[in-house]
Amino acid sequence: MQFFVVQPVEVPATSRPPAEIAGGTESTITVDGEDWKLLDFTDSADCEVLSSGLLDVCIVPGGGGSGGGNNSRGGGGGGGGGVLVLRDLYVEAGVYPALIGAGGAGTDFGTASRGSSSSIFGIEVLGGGGGGGAGGNGGYGSTGGGAGAGTSSSYPRGLPGGILPVGSFPDLDGSPLEGLAFALGWNGGRATEGGSNAGGGGGGAGGVGGHASGYQGGDGGIGRLVNFAGVEEYFGGGGGGGSDSSSDANGGAGGLGGGGKGDTYDGSPGAMNTGGGAGGGDSNSGSSGGSGRIYVRARLA
Repeated sequence: MQFFVVQPVEVPATSRPPAEIAGGTESTITVDGEDWKLLDFTDSADCEVLSSGLLDVCIVPGGGGSGGGNNSRGGGGGGGGGVLVLRDLYVEAGVYPALIGAGGAGTDFGTASRGSSSSIFGIEVLGGGGGGGAGGNGGYGSTGGGAGAGTSSSYPRGLPGGILPVGSFPDLDGSPLEGLAFALGWNGGRATEGGSNAGGGGGGAGGVGGHASGYQGGDGGIGRLVNFAGVEEYFGGGGGGGSDSSSDANGGAGGLGGGGKGDTYDGSPGAMNTGGGAGGGDSNSGSSGGSGRIYVRARLA
């Protein structure tokens, strides 16, 4: 389900200096014994590249909204936003907009909204897929949304997200990335069939969403673990599926990385600035996914 091709260039990263950068919330961090200047964008703003050079970027889009239910059929969890980490990009001096994707809105029926893309330096990462409301399929995005509990075999699918293994991404040096769109993540979970059932979990940036079982909503897929800002963080966790409110079952757990918990009433929203998908509900409308985030860093000479 991946749809991008990147050809690394031949110029060694060591032959180019680090970029000088400014913008967002600035700090100095140490990663693996190296000192870096870090820019943290939690809202859309300009990123200034003061002098051309190499930098790294971590892009997290918005998580998908979740589906609601109708007192007997739980909605699907929203997919977490895919997480893209690129290293040793050569960027020319200039001012570049860092656009932070909002989380997708929830829904009662049909499919909730996909999270909005995050982008910088012309690189766009798609938001997580929306979860299905009662009787609806999960939506496609960088990760798949979980399906809402259906009444027939045509409804219980959680649509796929991108499924390229995270470990296969190359380290890139000055590659021509302008205009490319990335979908990075895993499938949403299936719902259970019948009149009183549960929704599937949303796919995460690091793992698939769980399938619903009986009245129990599926767990959200795990997010992707990164150590980009000097600490280990999960981003892009899928939302848990909603459970049948007429039962004693619990909603599905949210995936690590800001995924919201599913519930028998209102599912939890995705956590802000994590790209987490929202948890599905039953008796009420679905919830909104978490907003995205962008990190940019450059080595300190």
